[in-house]
Amino acid sequence: MKLVLFFALGFSSFGVFAADGGWSFGGFFSEVAVFFSDVQWFIFDYIPQLVDRLHTYLVYYIIMLKLNMFKASVEFSFSIAQLILSDIGFAVLLEQLANALPVDVKAFCIQAKIFNGINLVIEAMIARFVMDRTFL
Repeated sequence: MKLVLFFALGFSSFGVFAADGGWSFGGFFSEVAVFFSDVQWFIFDYIPQLVDRLHTYLVYYIIMLKLNMFKASVEFSFSIAQLILSDIGFAVLLEQLANALPVDVKAFCIQAKIFNGINLVIEAMIARFVMDRTFL
């Protein structure tokens, strides 16, 4: 082992490490100091910044995953609510009730889109009911 160390150090060119082109201990040790300061920067600055960026990306993608899952579940709940409304026949019931109104009141309600508003509110209430049952 001593022989390997002797040849490794004996045939090393420490002059390469010198700052002024000549061989000196000052240039070598300044390069060693720069090397260890780079190692210190890597360990104490770069790695914590890397962990921070990784945490940021991870939180971002988790939030995006949650939002996409929530969007898909709301669409699913709304499709179930539409099936329930079609099974109940709410649109037919609303149309029958509208036909029972006088002509001028019915025309005003159609012009003001009151029936569309009532239909939308009932759809929203049933969709909320379905979402409550599906733990949203």
